[in-house]
Formats: sequence, C-alpha cells, structure tokens
Amino acid sequence: MLKKMSGVVLTLFVLSLGYTKVVYAGAPHIEFPETMYDFGEAPQGDSVVHIFKFKNTGDDTLVISKVRSTCGCTAALLSNDTIPPGGEGEIKAVFKTGKFRGSVTKRIIVYSNDPTSSTVRLALKGSVYTMVDVKPQRIFIGKVNADTTIVETIRILPGRNAKKVKIKDIKTSFPQYIKTKTKKFKDKEKKKKGVMIIAKIGPGLPEGRFVSYIKADAYLDKDKKAYKVNIPISGNVLGPIEIRPEIIATGAVKVGTSVKKVISLRSTKGKQLEVKKVYTDAIPGLSVDSIVTTGEWVKIHFSFTPKGKPG
Repeated sequence: MLKKMSGVVLTLFVLSLGYTKVVYAGAPHIEFPETMYDFGEAPQGDSVVHIFKFKNTGDDTLVISKVRSTCGCTAALLSNDTIPPGGEGEIKAVFKTGKFRGSVTKRIIVYSNDPTSSTVRLALKGSVYTMVDVKPQRIFIGKVNADTTIVETIRILPGRNAKKVKIKDIKTSFPQYIKTKTKKFKDKEKKKKGVMIIAKIGPGLPEGRFVSYIKADAYLDKDKKAYKVNIPISGNVLGPIEIRPEIIATGAVKVGTSVKKVISLRSTKGKQLEVKKVYTDAIPGLSVDSIVTTGEWVKIHFSFTPKGKPG
C-alpha cells in the first residue's frame, strides 16, 4: 500500500513539473524577488532611492516596453530593455518626498511581453515627516476687491526633535503687494520656540487671478542646513465689475442646434450696474436673447448656434 501511495505522489510531482514547463516554454517570464519596498521614515524634502531587481525565468527574450510611475516618483530601467533567458535587469525608483507628509505609497508599473504577467506593479511605501511645521501651508484670499488689505499669520515651529527654529531670507514674488515681518513666539504645549511670519497682502492688487508665494529658509537649533519653507498664495481680485462665470464652456455642440447660457455682472463699488450694449460679432452664431436686472446683478441671456464647418 505504501509503495502505491509513493507512486501516486511521484506521478503528481512529475505532472506539476511538466505543467510549469508548458507555461513558460517558448515564452519570456519576468520575475521580481520583491515588488514592495518599505523605506520606513524619510524627512520631507529628501529623496528615497531603491533598486528593484528582476530576472527573465522564461525560455524566450523578455522585452520591457515601458516603465511608468505615479506623481512624485520617477522610475528608470537601468539595464537593457531586452533580457535574454536567464538574464537579469534593474529598475531604479526615486521618490522625492517634496511636499508629501504622513503615510505615502508610490506605485510603478512595468510593461513587458510576458504573456502571463504583461504588467507588474511595484511600490514604495513609508512615512514622510516634516523637519519644519508650517501652519497654514497655503493662503487662499478668496474673492477680494483690489483695494482690500488682508493680514495673514503663518506659524512656523521646529519638527521632530528640534527645539528652536530661525527664519531667514524671506521672499515673495510680488514684494510691491505683499509685505512681511517676523515675530518670535513659544509654544508652551510643545515646549518649542517658533517664528510667526505676519504677511500684509494689498492694497492695490492687480485684477484677475492672483497667484504668489512666501518663501523662506528655516534653520533648526544650531544646524547650518536650511530647510525650505514655501507658502502658496492664491485668490481672485475683482475689478470694478464682477463677472460670473468668467469662462463659459458649451462643450460639443451639433451644427444647427442651440445652447443657451447666462452671464451675470455686478458692480463691486456698491453702485447699480447698467449694461447698454453687448458685442457678439466676434463669435459667429452668438446672439443676445435678453438683459434682465435682478437686484444688484445684471443677467445677460444669450444663445449660441454654431454655423459653418465643425471644429
């Protein structure tokens, strides 16, 4: 009985070997010893570098057609894009921690001519910690009049094990509109010494979309290394007339059919706006249906009926 059982087991083992042989016979096969790399912790602003190794365990030439990565990560094939049977290759992954913070997973997709695994997903994962704690991380001023003045306070504290931060070389892209001054403070709860950047934005901001920043160098304790602080500033500065919406998209419109839209306008100076004439000559097929005043708003109803060739 024991001999018969052994024979059965041996037969199954031989069959399984034969099945594996059939799958990869005459075909390439890409094999990674690891598809996930845990880098643990990394400071914000640094780069995490890792080499993913792979091997062609098939019987035909492996061709790597493309290597794609997600935002914040780059990947490059270090070896040739053609790997003979038994040959090995390497993919270098670089994750720039930049503005990321907390738990992060970055993925890489490898495309090849492997009939059983044409796409292989690799990943870098870990946690990014800040060397400098900045609050708020961005400033949104919303919709404001050009003569408005806004004051924002940015609190900067040392991160991790540092106890003190110094701020130097404060810059902004619009120094004529943004003035800054600093003030030291102590966070009693965290027992750390920080710096406040008090930013005065306006008056006299240019009309339209306003995009700027405040940049500075932060130094921790007695460390001579500068950590970059970058606080984006954005908003919309109104002129004497506010228009909603600023851009109208009709999407795809069939020739001969009409699309109806409305533009609303009002004075930002507290006066009643009057629309005397609307010019539509620049856009063939555009016509005004009506102009209606509702409270402080003037609504222009118009139709767009495209003419001529599609495009």
